[in-house]
Amino acid sequence: MKAIVIFALGLAIAATATVTFAQAMQATQPTADKPARHARIDTNGDGVIDRSEAAANPKMAEHFDRLDANRDGRITAEERPQHGGKGGKGGRDAARARKVDLDTNKDGRFSRDELAGKARALQNFAAIDANSDGFLTREEMKAHHIAHRGERGAKSPK
Repeated sequence: MKAIVIFALGLAIAATATVTFAQAMQATQPTADKPARHARIDTNGDGVIDRSEAAANPKMAEHFDRLDANRDGRITAEERPQHGGKGGKGGRDAARARKVDLDTNKDGRFSRDELAGKARALQNFAAIDANSDGFLTREEMKAHHIAHRGERGAKSPK
């Protein structure tokens, strides 16, 4: 009987320790509650964040033009980065925004001048420019990326 009581007490202590550890880990993890934060910024509740609403949040205001991909003065849910994990949609959104910023004349192509300071892109410019027209398109860049993905090594499992 004594052994059963000691065993039950040990199980209770282990369960309590597990719950306490889980709570401690949750408290130390950054909580990026993006939808709730964006809802607080969207003061009129229309589902989009306009420039005046973003002005109340310095970080949002600082990145407003980069996030407003279609340049309509409003940031929709589709334009907001979604940080669902490494390499998730947020990564693609951020890369897309950087490319939009690089395309200074907004013609949908990248010239050598627009890529000034981007050594890797300039180094591979001729290889990426499949039709040799002196401009890189998103399609050419994607095709080059897919064709050379294996050269960068296999991704490590999560």
